[in-house]
Amino acid sequence: MGHPELIIFGLDHESACHTLNWFFERIRGGTNLSPGEIVKPADEAPRFLVETFPDPADFLFAANRHYRRSDDASVPAYQLTWDVDGKFSWDPGYPYPDWLQPRPGEAQA
Repeated sequence: MGHPELIIFGLDHESACHTLNWFFERIRGGTNLSPGEIVKPADEAPRFLVETFPDPADFLFAANRHYRRSDDASVPAYQLTWDVDGKFSWDPGYPYPDWLQPRPGEAQA
C-alpha cells in the first residue's frame, strides 16, 4: 500500500493485534501516518505516537523476506508508542519499566 510497516512493543498479543488491525483499516482507507503524529483510536484506548523506526532490518525479517528486500534496503517502519493515562514511557510517573517499550533505535540491556 506504499506505507511503512508498523511495529509495536509491550502490548499483549490480543491488544497488539487489535491495535495493528485498527491502524491497518485506516491506512487501507487512505490515511497516511506521519512521524510525530499522535493518534487516539477511542476514548478508552491509549494514545499512540507515530515514530520513525531507524533499524527495521533488525526486526522485520518476515516483511523483508516477503518483499524480497535485503537488510541494507529494508522496508521502512514506524513504531507506535503508546501512553498510559497521558504519560509516555519517557514521562515521569509512567507505570511500566523502560524496556517494555524501547525507544526507536535504542538497544535494551
